[in-house]
Amino acid sequence: MTVRIAITVDTSGLTRLLSSLRASEIPTAARNILNDVAREVVQREREEIKRVFNRPTPLIQNSPRVKTLAKPESLMSEVWLKDVFRSGTQSWSGDPVFRALTPHIPGFPNTRMQKGMEGWLKNAGLMKAGEWLMPARGYPLDRYGNVTGAQAQKMLADVRAYRGVAGMPGATLARNRKYVWGTKQAGGGHTVKGIWTTKGRRGGRHYQLDKLMMVVVSGAPTYAKRFRFHDVGRLYAERIIPRLARLAIEHSIRRRHGQ
Repeated sequence: MTVRIAITVDTSGLTRLLSSLRASEIPTAARNILNDVAREVVQREREEIKRVFNRPTPLIQNSPRVKTLAKPESLMSEVWLKDVFRSGTQSWSGDPVFRALTPHIPGFPNTRMQKGMEGWLKNAGLMKAGEWLMPARGYPLDRYGNVTGAQAQKMLADVRAYRGVAGMPGATLARNRKYVWGTKQAGGGHTVKGIWTTKGRRGGRHYQLDKLMMVVVSGAPTYAKRFRFHDVGRLYAERIIPRLARLAIEHSIRRRHGQ
């Protein structure tokens, strides 16, 4: 013998609640989830920069930012590198973050872009296309491993790379010059070109090249693809979305009931 028991339940209240959640609370929860994910991904990307690079500057380490926050009517949040994208257009050359980080990111060219000193020296006719400037061995760099801005300006001024540019310190007096541009014969018939300190009468014609500070090399330096920006962000987001989604939906339901 089969016994059938039917229970009838009025689900109109549940239907209204679900409709209300779908219309207002769910889009808000989705917005909160996406924005929370974006903010946590930013922190994970910054940790990754600190892990894979030796002594990154604060500008580089803090460059991952939330570019776009999601809204209930536009459920999209974006994480990118600070100042790389401006006004919806790509800034490929002038941004220091872009020049420093993108050669290390898969999907971008692995040759670095021209730096400020190189542009000035090429404009002055001291360097050629295809030549690059690097600190010589033993050059006193700052704690991040870079030439300081003040040092770079002094060298450019002394070698007259600022010549003819209004507002630049190109009129450094000869007696105050510390650096000169020169070429010196090295072993094996090679010549070394770059920025040197001098012995003897600085700024005049009677001096000897002393210590090499910045050396010119041929061929663009290449970089390992060690900052996996896209993979780090995607994998981390996939891992944390379930937890953040549960919290956001629970919060939306409690708020709907005035709790």
